Amino acid sequence: MINSKYFMSPEMFYSLVMFFSLGCFIYLGKKWKIPKHFILLHSTIVGWSGLMYLFIAYQTSIADLARYFDWVVSTPLLLMALYFTAILNKKGNYSIMLYLLILQPIVILTGLFADFLGDLRYFYLGLFLLAIIIKIIWVDLYKLAVNKKKYDFLLKYFTIQWLLYPLVFILYPLNFISLETYNVLFVILPIFSKAVFGFIDLYLLK
Repeated sequence: MINSKYFMSPEMFYSLVMFFSLGCFIYLGKKWKIPKHFILLHSTIVGWSGLMYLFIAYQTSIADLARYFDWVVSTPLLLMALYFTAILNKKGNYSIMLYLLILQPIVILTGLFADFLGDLRYFYLGLFLLAIIIKIIWVDLYKLAVNKKKYDFLLKYFTIQWLLYPLVFILYPLNFISLETYNVLFVILPIFSKAVFGFIDLYLLK
C-alpha cells in the first residue's frame, strides 16, 4: 500500500513519468527513424527505472535497495547511449565502452556502501571514479565523436545531471536537507537525467 501525504507518492509519479516516456520513445523512435539500438537503450533505461521505483512506492521488501538496483542497470546504459551517440555508425573504440561499463557499477556500489555503512570514504572513492568516467567521456570519447556539436551539447547536459547526484547524496548526511527533500530530489533528478536525456538524445539523432 502506498503511504504518502501526497495525492500520489513522488515515487509513483516518477514511475508513471518513466512509463509514459517509454511509450514516447517507441513512438518517436519509429516516427523519426532512429536506429533501433537507441530506442532499445532508452526504453530499457526508463522502463527498468520506473519498475524499480514502483518497489519503493509500494514499500516492498527491496524498497531500500531499489534505487541502487535502478542505478546499477540504468546508469551504465546511459553511458552506452552517450557512447553510441558519439560514434554513430562509425567503428568505435570498444575499450572505452568497456572501461565505462566496468567503472560505473563500481561507482554505484561505493554509493551503496557509503549510504548503508555511513562511511564517507566510499563516497570519496566514488567521486574519484566518477572523475575518471568524466575524463573518459570528455577526452577519449570526445575525440571519436562524429558530430562534435551535437555530442558537445548532449555531453554538457549529461555531465551537469551526473554531477548533481553526488551533491544531493551528500547534502542529507550533512543535515543541509531533510530526508523528505532528499527523496523528492532523487525523484526529480532522474527524470531529467533519464527521461529528458532520452528525449534530447533521440531528437539530436533524428
